[in-house]
Amino acid sequence: MTENKITNGNITQRLLSFFFPIMIGSFFQQLYNTVDSVVVGNYVSSDALRAVGGTSHIVNLLVGFFVGLASGATVVISQYYGASDKNGIKKATHTSMALRIWGGLIMTIIGVAISRFSLIKINIRPEILDMSDSYLKIYFLGMIPSMIYNVGSGILRAVGDSKRPQNYLIITCIINIILDLAFVVGLQMGVVGVAVATIISQIISAALIMKALTKTSDIYKVNVKEIKFDNNNLSRIVKIGLPAGGQSVLYSMSNLVISSAVNSFGANTTRAWSAFSKVEAIIWMILTAFGTSVITFVGQNYGAGKKDRVRKSVKIGLVLTASVVAFFSALLYVFCPVFIKLFTQNTEVIDIGVSVLRICAPFYALYSFTEVLSGAVKGSGEGLMPMIITVFTVCIMRLVWIWAVVPHFCTIQTVTLSYPITWALSSFVLILYYMNYSKVKFH
Repeated sequence: MTENKITNGNITQRLLSFFFPIMIGSFFQQLYNTVDSVVVGNYVSSDALRAVGGTSHIVNLLVGFFVGLASGATVVISQYYGASDKNGIKKATHTSMALRIWGGLIMTIIGVAISRFSLIKINIRPEILDMSDSYLKIYFLGMIPSMIYNVGSGILRAVGDSKRPQNYLIITCIINIILDLAFVVGLQMGVVGVAVATIISQIISAALIMKALTKTSDIYKVNVKEIKFDNNNLSRIVKIGLPAGGQSVLYSMSNLVISSAVNSFGANTTRAWSAFSKVEAIIWMILTAFGTSVITFVGQNYGAGKKDRVRKSVKIGLVLTASVVAFFSALLYVFCPVFIKLFTQNTEVIDIGVSVLRICAPFYALYSFTEVLSGAVKGSGEGLMPMIITVFTVCIMRLVWIWAVVPHFCTIQTVTLSYPITWALSSFVLILYYMNYSKVKFH
């Protein structure tokens, strides 16, 4: 076993060296998805673009649950790695791989079976139903390789390696762009071409991650013949991951309600909200990358019994996250007209997008507390309380706001206010829980 850089050395340097590859990987993941939309929108039709975009809620709902469920593996493996427990790492690694493979198979079966029915239920327009159904069915056929990549990258990050998952994402992003152009522009395959390109890219990413895991000489090496469930580790992974999966589902459901409220204000507001969401994606990439870094840091150091280092890493993580987010938030606030104009030239759409972004921008840093403290608590093995707190203070309270307040002050600005209000509430409650009740509290 090589020297563990997470449980030793300068915390700030280690956190940043872990953060940047995750951040870069998230950027290319976003680019991956954006290119699909750009190619379809420019080389097929606006209906085709709507057909691909209309499937996102279904994908997020189903995939998000299984990704959240298996996220418990990252915590369990990081704790074992910090404790240098070779047998624990071996069993947890193979259990997490088995969980993702079976999860991918289940998602494939369910996704293909309910594709058309679910699209009808979310009111996909008849003229794009067939295209959406074709795209979704093909997309779900790639769930097993997608899950293999996700669990593989989670294993590597759990042991402190965030660079190789980043590199594999960059490679597959480039391949996906080339295949999109070849299938859609060259072979005129339409939305089917985009879906096939995605599957091929997922297979390549799975192959790369499996090569890294099966060829290593480190203690997290995967032996294909040993991929099976270990009941004790499966129980630990599910105990931590199930709340995360449930949280993801509730997030997706609350977003559906918010999207419905936004859509009620008309086409220009919907377009403005779409542009706003794309612009603010940079903030959420930063927050997620720091949150993932903290989970691994806390997990390994908690497993190693270095609780003082745990507390220091959380404090430093909070300062770094809030500082970086505040800097980018200021840029968004000042230059938001420029950013919104990247997606539209419609004056009304720009004005709406600017007003929405300027409501949110001053408050993004508040969510640093939610992301970092939630990550810290999860890293110690507590999965349930962060889920309960976040679901109640964010998901449920947003729905209450949409149903109780928006009808009386019916503007898009009122809808938008649900975001900073719930960010502040979730951060406040998580601070109280972290400081007084968590395993890794400050004092």
